Amino acid sequence: MGAICGFASSRDVLADDLSPMLEALRVYGDSASTWTNGNVAMGQRCATTSVGQSLAMRVDARAGLAVAVDARLDNRRDLADALGLPAAQRDDVDNAELVLHAFKRWGRDCADRLLGDFAFAVYDQRSRELFLARDPVGIRPLYYALGKQRLVFGSAIEALLAVPDIPDDLDEVTVAESLLRIAETSRTRTFFRAVSRLPAGHGLVFARGKVRLHRHWRPERLPKRRPASDAEVLEEALELFDQAVRDRLVGGPVGVELSGGLDSTAVIALAMRQLEREGRPPPIAFTQLPTPPPSATMSEEHQREYDAVQRVANSFNLRVQHHTYSATTLVQALRADTVFPGRMGETTMLPLAKELGVRVLLSGFGGDQGGISHDGIQICHELLLQARLPSFFRAAKARGRSPLRHLVGVSLELLHPGLPAAVRRLRHRTRATKSPWELINSDFARTVRVPRRSVPRTPSVRHRQLLSLRNPAKASGLENDAVETAAFGVETRHPMLDRRLLEFGLCLPVEYYWRRGEERWLMRRIVARLLPEYGNEDPGKRDRVKVDASTEQMAQALPLVRQLLEECAVPPDRARYLDMPKLLDKLDSEAFLANPKPLIVGRALQLLTF
Repeated sequence: MGAICGFASSRDVLADDLSPMLEALRVYGDSASTWTNGNVAMGQRCATTSVGQSLAMRVDARAGLAVAVDARLDNRRDLADALGLPAAQRDDVDNAELVLHAFKRWGRDCADRLLGDFAFAVYDQRSRELFLARDPVGIRPLYYALGKQRLVFGSAIEALLAVPDIPDDLDEVTVAESLLRIAETSRTRTFFRAVSRLPAGHGLVFARGKVRLHRHWRPERLPKRRPASDAEVLEEALELFDQAVRDRLVGGPVGVELSGGLDSTAVIALAMRQLEREGRPPPIAFTQLPTPPPSATMSEEHQREYDAVQRVANSFNLRVQHHTYSATTLVQALRADTVFPGRMGETTMLPLAKELGVRVLLSGFGGDQGGISHDGIQICHELLLQARLPSFFRAAKARGRSPLRHLVGVSLELLHPGLPAAVRRLRHRTRATKSPWELINSDFARTVRVPRRSVPRTPSVRHRQLLSLRNPAKASGLENDAVETAAFGVETRHPMLDRRLLEFGLCLPVEYYWRRGEERWLMRRIVARLLPEYGNEDPGKRDRVKVDASTEQMAQALPLVRQLLEECAVPPDRARYLDMPKLLDKLDSEAFLANPKPLIVGRALQLLTF
């Protein structure tokens, strides 16, 4: 994985102008390259040597084009065929070269022809336009800041804030939304007022001092799949899934995230099969669960989660590395995460992965957020709109709900999407409404204006899948993951978010996600095919162990954090947004464990810089 940066300005620029940005991106590698031409400068950093990764800029003087690319492309062979590249050159051509040729052939439409994870910048000297683009899901981050007759861009917010005249003032609306745990925030805003996010699946054109955004990936336009047999759908899903995993195994020793659930199990099974074919060693498995205590001391719920992880590990004879939760590592993370309020690094897993030589970490994230592992939760909405009441009542009963109450709830949600949530807030006013506000400074609460965001209607499974893929919280999580892992030389890859697999899943009828009372029907059949001994039972993954361990970790850390705050000669930066006396009262281990609110207290602490 690499990083890019640069700017287009109304004045002439020098390579030295990029130095602060490249220095801020040093965690991405020691190798740096730059290109300048009049009022445009671009740079990139890279440390990896995976297939297709460019270690330098690419320039075509005759065409008047220059590109900076951070990409892992899956369709390199197809691109080479379409671009007519000689066979002798195809193995040696890097991703930057491919993007350069693709832009020459298709212009800004080239972004829609790339498969994989990418963020790139192209400057066209003839039209004097700077073009930026991101992959459909947003695996590779890309941010920009617009000033007077100037645009600055970079793979990390730190790079933009390193430019002397870009202010680091916080966006107070985003701060308030984070503290209030509002998930549906803006897709372009960040925690810094001057810095914007280029949304996933979008391109940006900067010319004559103005910015134009456009979407290059429009999955809502995909046609629905024609009827096919279950066997055909299963075979095609397995073929696409296998290809997505194979494409992400290139580039170094492999680790896998093991949760014991359906998605990570399927990813591990396909990765093991391919690694064995290639004669490569098995991956190292990392789990978010702490080292298990003696079975006699565990609750039945905790035991199920450990059993689910161990069952998969035993099936593939994998070595499992457990997560280490400690108060001191949590405090270190709070002190380190000064640029991204609300981000908490994996303070033990990533250093261990680096120590063990892991360079590629496969994740099962994203399958249930719009992919082929979706739970079909909107099936009742579809059945009701289609007036299929007997099927509706059967589905409600299968979900363990009162059919009549569910009928009323779904009807209200279809008529007014925000009404059910409003009713729940009224029923649990203290817990759901008052608590998030209690740690916010009263003056700040009176002055900040949090936009009212309408709750979108989700009348179908497909509509729900599309909303999940565009969720700003998901985008932010992927971006934070990219920043955190880069510091340890590890690249997280997400087969479940492969574009080919997503588009296949989005075109499927709802019956493949919900059938005869069974959620995630297709994914269960995939896992049963890959690992018959796994069975078709509920895997028991509820994340209760991880939640309980992190809650205990936070409780132990609170006195240390309180001591840090009390020792500060001046209030910590950003303390003006919080009611500090109330926050200090919350930093008591016993009181916290009696009424744990880790999200509220955690976000307040992560906002501060010590």
